[in-house]
Amino acid sequence: MLEQIFLKLKIAQAAGTSAGVFGLSTTLSLLRRPAYSNSKITILDASHTLPNPSGSSVDSSRIIRADYAHATYARLALEAQPLWRDTSDDGWGGQGRYHEPGFVLTADAKDVDSYVKKSLHNVRELAQAGLGGLDLSKLEHLPNKEAIRKASGHSGVSGDSGYANWGSGWADAQACIVYTLALVKKEGRDRLSIRSGCKVRRLLFESPDHEQKSLARCTGVQLEDLSTIEAGLVILAAGSWSPSLIDLRGRAMATGHSMAYLDI
Repeated sequence: MLEQIFLKLKIAQAAGTSAGVFGLSTTLSLLRRPAYSNSKITILDASHTLPNPSGSSVDSSRIIRADYAHATYARLALEAQPLWRDTSDDGWGGQGRYHEPGFVLTADAKDVDSYVKKSLHNVRELAQAGLGGLDLSKLEHLPNKEAIRKASGHSGVSGDSGYANWGSGWADAQACIVYTLALVKKEGRDRLSIRSGCKVRRLLFESPDHEQKSLARCTGVQLEDLSTIEAGLVILAAGSWSPSLIDLRGRAMATGHSMAYLDI
């Protein structure tokens, strides 16, 4: 959908909220498209420090895998993996940003139609299609706990069976955001303005034309100091702060996961 929107719109000024993974990656995509070579882009982030230490993108690690039960996610992730495997200094996986030790997924015996089963089906099909450099030899079926212990290298494991994908890995999330921010600044030059410490108070809308049956159009943002920024395209990439700017009731639900860090 974003691909279609980007190709149809020719904008003189774009404003994006947040310098997180979605805000920065969208900016990088716009900067690299010839259709927007004359457009100017403004990134707004509430944090005075960038990358934003409170942003969910700025974290210790993210698993890079095609191991998803949803086929679309699996394909998208696998298409991106060759970029992660570029470990040159200027590559996405360079300077220790990406590591590929493999990924083990397991399920209990009672979970007959499990996430793991669907995930394995998807990566097998994608490997057979030759996508992302993944071949079937990197997928190892783990029929019992002993096989899981051997693959994971740990005696205490969960699940009764599963599989290992030795073509999956993990990325240093914070280092990747730092790298992307530097890349955006380098490629943006005089077309890009990054404003930190700018919290958006509300979105600005143009009243709908009822005669033309048009919807209200977002025309910019108002900041906490009541100043405004107008733009031909506003991209909201505020993550968990999005409900403070638009009503997401009935359309999205926030969830959380308990986490713990242990020395092993």
